[in-house]
Amino acid sequence: MKIQGVTLGNEYARPFALPRPDGSEWRLRLAPLPLGFHRRLSERGIVSPAPPSQAARDSRGQLLKDAQGMAVLMFNPHEPGYLAQRERHQQHLAVLTIYEALRHDPDVEFSATPPAEGSWGEFAEQLCRELEEAGWTLGDVGVVCDEIFRLSNLLDGDLQRAEQGFSSSAPKPGETPSLRIHDPSNI
Repeated sequence: MKIQGVTLGNEYARPFALPRPDGSEWRLRLAPLPLGFHRRLSERGIVSPAPPSQAARDSRGQLLKDAQGMAVLMFNPHEPGYLAQRERHQQHLAVLTIYEALRHDPDVEFSATPPAEGSWGEFAEQLCRELEEAGWTLGDVGVVCDEIFRLSNLLDGDLQRAEQGFSSSAPKPGETPSLRIHDPSNI
């Protein structure tokens, strides 16, 4: 593609300094997410889990049906198993986003290698373990993902919409901290 006669390249990256608790910085070169990133995740099986559903019943136990005669379904977005799956999915999205943004940084080397075939979920798990073993914190992941979103032009309104599913804010008292990254299919 050309703009104003200039052939466009896709080798853009921006330096980013990730502050460490000891006052030092990790110097990274972040690249924006490519246009096909979300599609490739979906093709590789990284999809948001669906909340469990069951057929709705009236007080007599009879199946409720809609105007077309189809059973009405009730979804339970608070079922513990679903919440755990959703949390895991969010972590997978976050680490795969970081991997994609850093994979061409000549100073960053991952031990985990993406599978030619097989489970990208397992690859994401390996990345989670690798980042954790390297000293990354939940906050580090949030800060780096925010910067990747900015770099990928997910700004202002887009970023606010994306952040509805991504919370880097402090947890409420008694609440377990969790990572929330947007579902790429919503962007």
